[in-house]
Amino acid sequence: MKVVCLGLFFSAFVVLLAVQADAVNFSQSSSRALAYTPVDPVRFSGDTMIVNTKELGKNIQGYAGAVPLDVYILNGKVAKVVALPNSETPGFFANAAALLGSWVGLTPKQALDKKVDAISGATYSSEAIIENVRVALEYVKNVDMNAVGATSMTGDPVRNGFKKINVMSTEDLPAGFSFYTGDNGHGLLLCSGDKQNSNAMTIGWGSLGTLWGRRPTVTVYVAEKRYTREYMDKYEYFTIMHFPDNRVVDYMGTHSGRDGDKAQALGLHTLYTENGTPYYAEADLVIECRMMYGGEQFDPKYYRSDVPRKRYENFPAGIHFQYIGEVVGAWKR
Repeated sequence: MKVVCLGLFFSAFVVLLAVQADAVNFSQSSSRALAYTPVDPVRFSGDTMIVNTKELGKNIQGYAGAVPLDVYILNGKVAKVVALPNSETPGFFANAAALLGSWVGLTPKQALDKKVDAISGATYSSEAIIENVRVALEYVKNVDMNAVGATSMTGDPVRNGFKKINVMSTEDLPAGFSFYTGDNGHGLLLCSGDKQNSNAMTIGWGSLGTLWGRRPTVTVYVAEKRYTREYMDKYEYFTIMHFPDNRVVDYMGTHSGRDGDKAQALGLHTLYTENGTPYYAEADLVIECRMMYGGEQFDPKYYRSDVPRKRYENFPAGIHFQYIGEVVGAWKR
């Protein structure tokens, strides 16, 4: 096997420890600077239209400030309503959040006509939720679906502003692949899932090379307790991505997908390749891989030095699993 090191996977121990130490609930993380916020109130994730009320409802106040939402519309009906980071008191907002399912399954007209009462004890927060849903649905009524449908970015990344590249060409990727890590040694994102569910995490270790008949392959490592490992074990494809803004990988490396939709919190736009593999519009490089080998955990009985032995002595995320994918597509901005 010929392996060309990406030169990227640096400082993973610090990043992975930070996931444990710094993970917080999204409803309490409004003070954390997010890398992206949607400008257009409407964005798409596959066939789902998502209406963001950060601007639409900026004048709608809860108890401690604005209460922005994402309202998901699929097949002409409300699929779900998701609360975005806000400054409400977590305990009170948790009570008000019970309203979020009140409009699911209804058409925008039915949802607008439905009377939903505020929850006693969380009146300000719940009234803000109700009003944000209303402005989102009012906006949907005025959207030209034929016009916005053209901006639904799915399928071939070339149609979405990317250029197809050859990952084994030094003309397309500089020798050493130093740009993968950014200027400050930041890692990449690993993403897996489908159009219904997906999750991404920051990765700090891995390699790009050839294997099994000079096939271009990517090898990545996911620790035992990572939420993304469940996706890697389930789905056939995955992507790795580089971002020009290091705050993306920082955020993804310090929050768990078990606590909320990290891409949504960052305002990233989820797109899908023709294989249905998720990636983000804001990336400047995407490599799609088809799983060839995966799910094997490093076995301590095969450690040949103290390096892995010491690494895992007190490693909170558990021993890593190895995954190898054949590169089936690669694109850069």
